[in-house]
Amino acid sequence: MKLFNTLSAAQKDAIFIGLASVVLWLTAVEMDAYEAFHDFLEAHEDWELDEILLALILAGIGGFVFGLRRYLERTKEVLLRREAQARADWLSTHDPLTALPNRRYFSVLNLAELQADLQADQLAFLAIDLDGFKKINDLIGHGGGDQLLKTTALRLMNQYQDSIVIRLGGDEFLLIVDADQFGRASGVAAAKDLIKSLCAPMTISGVQVEVGASVGISIYPENGLEMADLLHAADVALYFAKRSGRNTAAFFELSMHQDVARRAELETKVRTALQQRTIMPHYQPIMDLATGNVVGAEVLARWSGDDGTMLPPDVFIPVAEEIGGIVNLSEQLLRKATEDALKWPADITLAFNIAPTMLSDRLLGKRIRRILAETGFPASRLEVEFTEGALLRETEAATTVIKDLVAGGTRIALDDFGTGYSNILQLSELSFSTIKIDRKFVDRAVRDDTQKAVVKTMIDLAGRLGVATIAEGIETAEQRDAVLNLGCSLGQGYYFSRAVPAWKFERLFVSPETVPHQEMDRVKQVP
Repeated sequence: MKLFNTLSAAQKDAIFIGLASVVLWLTAVEMDAYEAFHDFLEAHEDWELDEILLALILAGIGGFVFGLRRYLERTKEVLLRREAQARADWLSTHDPLTALPNRRYFSVLNLAELQADLQADQLAFLAIDLDGFKKINDLIGHGGGDQLLKTTALRLMNQYQDSIVIRLGGDEFLLIVDADQFGRASGVAAAKDLIKSLCAPMTISGVQVEVGASVGISIYPENGLEMADLLHAADVALYFAKRSGRNTAAFFELSMHQDVARRAELETKVRTALQQRTIMPHYQPIMDLATGNVVGAEVLARWSGDDGTMLPPDVFIPVAEEIGGIVNLSEQLLRKATEDALKWPADITLAFNIAPTMLSDRLLGKRIRRILAETGFPASRLEVEFTEGALLRETEAATTVIKDLVAGGTRIALDDFGTGYSNILQLSELSFSTIKIDRKFVDRAVRDDTQKAVVKTMIDLAGRLGVATIAEGIETAEQRDAVLNLGCSLGQGYYFSRAVPAWKFERLFVSPETVPHQEMDRVKQVP
């Protein structure tokens, strides 16, 4: 009876019809139905019953053929539907690009099944994120990026045969493996081997590329008893691994939760500050070293916390970059700075730093020109600063941005000169008007004759190219005199003033004779 209940309606109908046919045939045999029917037809020949019977038989055969064909078509349709449903079910739990299980698949897993499949009492959860994938994707195109992800998936599966590899999304993967291979002692070495495998060069579309990888590791049951908790712990460890640098691995520690909570709180505060425009520009004066006059100001971001303390830029600027708010912040600062600078003497220039991450935006030059047009600030008074390291990493994009700015009349400065190994060709081709000598060279020039010669060479090179030089980080009169004697005409640093709000900066014009050392004592300095 149970077997009968599993049959389809068509199969049940076929059984009933078959049984009924057998019963009718047996009844006909028992009653000599054929002979009786034959006699009846002969007795009523004028009724033409035999022709009618033939027509009915042919109609029956036709109906049988039609029914059989319809049944076969129906069966095929059911099979196709089942295949489509199976495909839909597979796609709902797998990534179509790499054929790996996806995040939804992970959500329906349970630890007991994993332990049974991997034959392990303890499990290691490895959250893996590819470093530099976006740049490679831009270089070789989306098709090449897809191929890179496929290759990465294969490398993960080949690294550990008895493991479960899941693509969580984008360039994020999860590897679940027997924790015996990832104990506290051996786990770091195993993770390094994994990273080494993922970072091996690969050739895609004729281009050899290398991608980095960061790994965060959590252990069951040490770091959690639920799948979601273990994944979260691995993600937290991954966050710390990425902060530690490229191609690193980190095990989850309980103390990481507090750091992540503080980080999340800081991100919320930065978002609020961007919305309320509470991160403000401060201004560090750029001095004529010979006369002591203020000739310009560098814009520096400053943010006061709820308790009135100043938060260092190296704390909130990276957060703004990570949450995608650096462009908004830079535009806010530039707009406010140009509005402030319009109140200053017309010969005072404004120097504005561009974050390295913004150089990938080829429309950056047009954005800056639009702000200048809206505020009415002369482009000739603005000097946009690019760090040497950022130019070397994003040379092509930076060239586009610089050309847009120069075409609009804006001047260009090369910041941190001497730290990124720029060549003379770059200095001449990118239309720099100023190079800024990094503070470490200024400090060493006082104590070391060799470094003094290096700084002298920089200044002479700039002079031959018709480029001005600004010495950064001047903190003593000795340093000021040293760079001045070497031929550097401009400088900035704590010896003159720290970065101050606009209203304090404007006091430098009221009493310019107090600008040097006395100004530091007179004006409360802002870190």
